[in-house]
Amino acid sequence: MKRLALILICLLLQACSATTKGLGDSLWDSLFGTPGVQLTDDDIQNMPYASQYMQLNGGPQLFVVLAFSENGQQKWVTQD
Repeated sequence: MKRLALILICLLLQACSATTKGLGDSLWDSLFGTPGVQLTDDDIQNMPYASQYMQLNGGPQLFVVLAFSENGQQKWVTQD
């Protein structure tokens, strides 16, 4: 029974990843979290757009960029 449960868990995790390496990465991230985004000072200084670091609900650090502002509402985008 334990073996069947382990196989089922592996199959479900594999469905979230395109490769076996992706499976390992998904498992690692689900157990230990993901590192936050870190840009170099040069990358930040040369960024031509409004941007900022954010962290939501204790999650990893995100880097967001202002895509556009319309009707008093700002639209921000992230890498993913």
